[in-house]
Amino acid sequence: MWHKIKIIVVLIGFLLPSAVNAQYAQNLPYSNYGIGYLSGNGTAHISGMGGTSMGMRLPNHINYSNPASYTSQDTMSFIFEGGVFGDFKNYSNGINASSYDGNIDHITIGFPITSWLKSSVGITPYSQVDYKFSVPYEKADKYYLGEGGLNKFYIGNSIELFNQLSLGFNFSYIFGSINKNLNILYSGSADTTHMDLYNVSRYAFEGFNFDLGLQYYANLSKNLNITIGGVYSTKIPLNTEKQTSTYTSYDTLVHKTANISNVTIPTKIGGGIALNIKDKYLISADYIHQDWNDFIFENPKNNVQLQSYQTYRLGFQYVQDKSDVRNYLNRIRYRIGAHYSNTHLQLYNKPLIDKGFSLGLGFPFGNNSFNIAFKYGSRGNSNATSIIKETYKRITFSVTFYDFWFFERKYD
Repeated sequence: MWHKIKIIVVLIGFLLPSAVNAQYAQNLPYSNYGIGYLSGNGTAHISGMGGTSMGMRLPNHINYSNPASYTSQDTMSFIFEGGVFGDFKNYSNGINASSYDGNIDHITIGFPITSWLKSSVGITPYSQVDYKFSVPYEKADKYYLGEGGLNKFYIGNSIELFNQLSLGFNFSYIFGSINKNLNILYSGSADTTHMDLYNVSRYAFEGFNFDLGLQYYANLSKNLNITIGGVYSTKIPLNTEKQTSTYTSYDTLVHKTANISNVTIPTKIGGGIALNIKDKYLISADYIHQDWNDFIFENPKNNVQLQSYQTYRLGFQYVQDKSDVRNYLNRIRYRIGAHYSNTHLQLYNKPLIDKGFSLGLGFPFGNNSFNIAFKYGSRGNSNATSIIKETYKRITFSVTFYDFWFFERKYD
């Protein structure tokens, strides 16, 4: 057992630096607002079902979106799960461009403490900032560049309060930094009376978060069981430090450091349901709400407001017979899902909509599994004035190692 633990520790040590820097992998025009574009929780298993997670109980996987689900793990088992993603994006309506990005998505482990207390530890992205665009003027060009984001390191536990009711929590440390640069370049213009000007702002964040999850599960009949789940996430007051430097090619004009107060990520609440029919069909649905109206980070930008974030998600999974040892195809999981979101951004008095669908496959090998999810979606509206239309395709790969570690083998 200790040999396996050493292997997992070495693997985490190799992947962790990439996971911490994974927030640099996005290239979203909308990420220059606030703390960037908010990451969706979930492994490839969950992503393939539209991101539904509130009512999901996954004995062979880790559902860190609802910590109450940890009690579904076997008492003698250990789970390691890691994932990577690749993004393909196209932009239109004023910007005709495309890009590709990819990086580590998540690293999580799950293990029992006692027969009634289960735990999980992991790191996931919370938000992403990465943009680069320019605005031409008569005598100079303005170049806007940004990178960084927030990460979430969590430690979670769950207990079974009663036979059909589980309660869980994640205690999380939110941390990261965001760099936002504005460069005013006169190079190439006829104006020789001005020097190129560079303004660099670096924000460092840290704070703590508490997620409380609940799941009720019951057998409605021999071939039908139901799980109803919910999660409440507390506000996240962020200790925020801003360093600002303004300089030319020859001299530093300004360099100062200041603390920014009242930067608080709002509370979030979500609920969902999952139906398991004949152990073949899994149907799930989620709703999540987060009110960003009072969030203050920077001075408001023209024609940009914050609003309540609301998302609706649906998912479906089919497996012919997960116990069929003769026909491997019967053990493959087939998944499909969809989502529709009013994001936390409103541009030119129009809400920024994110909508799309997903497909997924789960390939078991022994007690382990390899999962693939493909998501296609769009943000913005190409018919709306001055709003960029972004079409994205994301593919996620994750591998789950599941083993029974916490028991003594007996030999005759």
